[in-house]
Formats: sequence, C-alpha cells, structure tokens
Amino acid sequence: MADKTTPIKTWSYDCKKTLPTSPFIMQVYEDSGNTYVCKATPGTGLTDALWQIVRYDSDGNARKCDGDEEFDNVATNAGIVAALSYS
Repeated sequence: MADKTTPIKTWSYDCKKTLPTSPFIMQVYEDSGNTYVCKATPGTGLTDALWQIVRYDSDGNARKCDGDEEFDNVATNAGIVAALSYS
C-alpha cells in the first residue's frame, strides 16, 4: 500500500515590523495591589527628582503623583514611591 501523506500548509508572516520605541526609561514597583509606573529620560538616577509617576490600582484606575504630569519626583524604591501623594 502506498504511503499517503497530507501536504503541510505553510504560512508566512512579515516579522520585520518595527515595534514602537519610547524615549523614556521605566521603573515599575508593585505594592499592596498598586502598580507604580515611573518614567524618566535615559541616564536619570532613581534618586534624581526627574521622574513622572503614575499609580494604578487593582481596578486599573490611574492616579498621578502630585496630581500632575511633571517630571519632578524620585523613584528611589517602592516604599518611597508609595508614600508620595497621588490624585
């Protein structure tokens, strides 16, 4: 009996698409159901007051550090970032 095989279908996909890039570096902390996303320009130290921080709660609600979008906060560690004011 002859060996019957089913041809395999091949699919191609263009993997040369470019992912979007960001001019920022990010530091992320998690604490008690909150996620803190800290964003700054490359080369910024965690203790430099040059970070923009947003806190997301477990429901996805966003609160901005100091209630603004300024790059004027430190991102030293999770405890310090969590203690900042958000609104």
